[in-house]
Amino acid sequence: MDRLPPGFEDVATAQSRVSGAVSIIAVVVDALSPTRTLGSSYMSTFTVKDRDVASGPWGGLKVKYFHDNRDHLPDPDVGDVILLRNIKVGIYISLYISLGLLLLVAC
Repeated sequence: MDRLPPGFEDVATAQSRVSGAVSIIAVVVDALSPTRTLGSSYMSTFTVKDRDVASGPWGGLKVKYFHDNRDHLPDPDVGDVILLRNIKVGIYISLYISLGLLLLVAC
């Protein structure tokens, strides 16, 4: 991507971060249906890229979203363009993974 909206980063820049929050716009290149975790929540897993999307999921950013209610999880299809705001990026078992934790707060 040549120009991104203010506050957004490309996938390579997001992957270069050891930790912190990033916002990205990318294409889904691999997606799994939401599944139940070993705990009480559900997890949605997908991989996104903003360059070289035809080469498959390798080199993309793997995203894992967690929520106690399955209906509140994203369930993207391959080819969807997705906007992710303030997702946490970290390294887990030598893979760059971003975590999105959706929380509902009752006031």
